Amino acid sequence: MGKRLYFVLMLAFFASCAKEDATAPQAIPKIYNFGKRYVEADTHSVYSSRFYGVNTFPWVPVQKIKMFRSFRVYIASGWIWRPGGIFVQPMYQAETQEASGLDVYFARCKKAGIDVLPCINQTPEWYRPENEWSGSNNYPPIKKGLDRENPTSYADYAEFWYQFVCRYGSQKHPDSVLRVDTTPRWSGDIPNVKRSGLKLISHIEIGNEFDRWWDIGTERYLTPKEHAALFSAVIKRVREADKKMKVVMAGLTGFDEKYLLEFLQHLQALGSELPDVVNVHHYSHLGNIYDKWPPDWYLSGACMPNEDNDFAMIDSIVSIAHSVNSPVWVTELGCDSRPQSWMHIEGQKYGMSDEQAQGMQIVETYKAYKKAGVSRAFMFMAADEPGQGLWQSCGVLTSQNTGYLKKQSYEIVRQHIYPK
Repeated sequence: MGKRLYFVLMLAFFASCAKEDATAPQAIPKIYNFGKRYVEADTHSVYSSRFYGVNTFPWVPVQKIKMFRSFRVYIASGWIWRPGGIFVQPMYQAETQEASGLDVYFARCKKAGIDVLPCINQTPEWYRPENEWSGSNNYPPIKKGLDRENPTSYADYAEFWYQFVCRYGSQKHPDSVLRVDTTPRWSGDIPNVKRSGLKLISHIEIGNEFDRWWDIGTERYLTPKEHAALFSAVIKRVREADKKMKVVMAGLTGFDEKYLLEFLQHLQALGSELPDVVNVHHYSHLGNIYDKWPPDWYLSGACMPNEDNDFAMIDSIVSIAHSVNSPVWVTELGCDSRPQSWMHIEGQKYGMSDEQAQGMQIVETYKAYKKAGVSRAFMFMAADEPGQGLWQSCGVLTSQNTGYLKKQSYEIVRQHIYPK
């Protein structure tokens, strides 16, 4: 049965059934488990560890984190999207010795056997001015005043993705359809040149956390209907650039079953293809409550997945995705190893250091997601940041300032991925 018929059956079920107890994991409807589970085609031994992923930036040395075979690489759109087209080699912003541009970086990853998921997020300041100093902002990629529920309003964003996929996908295109911005940043700058069909990328993620629950009621938040309009515009153009490219939906901030179902329903109403991969984030915390979103987090509340009262909701997300023949990737998970963070994990509760507890939490989370039928899982983040607070110490490496040294958590995760 096709995606659409499965989805219609699911919607009919939800219309006729209601959960009697929204606080208990056993309330997940058994009907969610009908049909065959999706199994990724990567069965060759070289891909056997692609389940284990990591979030990173282009400037973090690939050699330092190559124990992971799947990278989710954060790329602010303002670094590579310019008025004249894409500006990727070199990058307009964020050029470093490790990655002068994306051609070089993606090629290095491919040579190392690493599958890269580019997570291109935010919106360039030149495209939608919001007085952000960094060159990119957290508003959706749509001009002010346009109809946010109309796919045509996202035509510029879809064109950007068309150009990106033409370059890094598997299909060659004539130079006449390619657009690169050749405006020099300074005198003597190396100009971007047109290239296509480089075969460096097989999956793309269209944005990140458009369901920003902390921004509900502002223009930074996309409703499921608005998100569907954006996604439908992009996937149509991506298919024109490369039919083989897998399109991953923007990671949702959590196990928001209602948002996901409405997003898929609106895509179907638009006559759009559904995402090739359903994508969610989740951080285990003692303040999590089953089927309650957003969460109630407090300092140093990170925990193991078996202590997380909302973790069982992954079964619901997996069943929704599999009912439309899509796998689930959890592209953010993990915790901080230093205090003054909601996501700090206290190692003393487990008879170990905080860094050791961080490593154990990542490993236990990987194991739990594998058991639940998740196809890939990506820990957040490769390396620490130099500051204090939330997401400043969630890496398995120390910060760039200290030379990207291996933390205790690094070795714990490595031993799980590559047991002796």
